[in-house]
Amino acid sequence: MEVALLLAKISVDSKSGERRGFARRSLSIGTSATSKQTESRVVILNLSETGVRFQTAMLIKVGETIWIELPGSQPYEACIIWSEGDVYGCEFSSPISKATVSAV
Repeated sequence: MEVALLLAKISVDSKSGERRGFARRSLSIGTSATSKQTESRVVILNLSETGVRFQTAMLIKVGETIWIELPGSQPYEACIIWSEGDVYGCEFSSPISKATVSAV
């Protein structure tokens, strides 16, 4: 009997510094986000149980906390972990359910 050795590598995306542990759902859906200073329209670009990527004209600093509304749900607290121009990546303070991701 032959035994095969399987090697795996977990990599960190060098651009964003995040580990992709959950599947992302690609979207293009408008909603709103609120920071301590302002509220603004955003376009959600992708969503997972642990985070969201969106585009907005609102200026937000890395490390800032926001509340993002998901259609048909309450606002969720998230922390900005990276930004590139007007696109931001956030990590939810607590993971959202698979059902919530599927419903959006």
